[in-house]
Amino acid sequence: MEKRDSLIKCGYECGFAPKKFDSRIEDISSFLMATDLESKPFYIQANLKRIINLTEAFYSQCFTSLHSVLSLDKTDSSLYPSLQSQNNIPPQSFVVREYSPFRIPIILKNGYTFSSSMVLHGFKCPREELGGLNPVVVSQINLKKPFTDFSFICYAHEIMHSQIDTLYGAVKDYHNIEVLPIFIEKLMAYALDLDVFHEIEKERLYFLCVSIRNMFDDKTDNTSFKYYYSTLKAEALFDMFINSSENDRKVIMDYIQMIINGEITLEEVLDGFGITIESSLNLNAIKRNLSR
Repeated sequence: MEKRDSLIKCGYECGFAPKKFDSRIEDISSFLMATDLESKPFYIQANLKRIINLTEAFYSQCFTSLHSVLSLDKTDSSLYPSLQSQNNIPPQSFVVREYSPFRIPIILKNGYTFSSSMVLHGFKCPREELGGLNPVVVSQINLKKPFTDFSFICYAHEIMHSQIDTLYGAVKDYHNIEVLPIFIEKLMAYALDLDVFHEIEKERLYFLCVSIRNMFDDKTDNTSFKYYYSTLKAEALFDMFINSSENDRKVIMDYIQMIINGEITLEEVLDGFGITIESSLNLNAIKRNLSR
């Protein structure tokens, strides 16, 4: 109950266990387990500036604008690493300023290449209570080093999180929180390099396979539920996008822009396109995305 209460405070209305088991889940899991999903990222010579600039240019092609986020003032930069384990710190505990999401501090960490995260502090509440600002501080984005051709995609994923995780009520179902970040990573990989897209897709489907297994082994594992729901819906949205006309693709991106603007919710967009967890149990769409 405590977790549900905290989710409600953060603007989520629902999102826990799957409603029912569907035999198509087993079909998808069996296909994924029988498929070689080992990815092969390439190490590249790149610096943070290139990663930031390329990702910012990609976003500028997709959207007319992104909203600013609260992040630590430069005078508090020494606090970044120490904040990682301190969740839900009220913003007034340190100095914050509004910044472009591309100015969120980036912390480089050794580790698995297809992995990134964004560190949030504070509780979400309606903007009108704080003069138009959300009290969610994005203290840092963690990226893995050394850089690979996945690094750009991971960064794009976290930038989308900065847009929806800091916007109260943008996503109603907690399990949908990864839909747009996963969708945008697919879109950027597809636009940059089909080989990278293929490797990224294998990674995502591997995580989906693991999530399905964990989800039914441990019905309290909300992380697995989240990636199960979000990955399948992102696959469906991307499949729809790629198979649409240029005009219809623009409509999809315009709706995502409206989510970023706080004008509509993700669920309204998904419902409008007929994307539900049931309709996303589509093995053919997964096979199409894997073979593009």
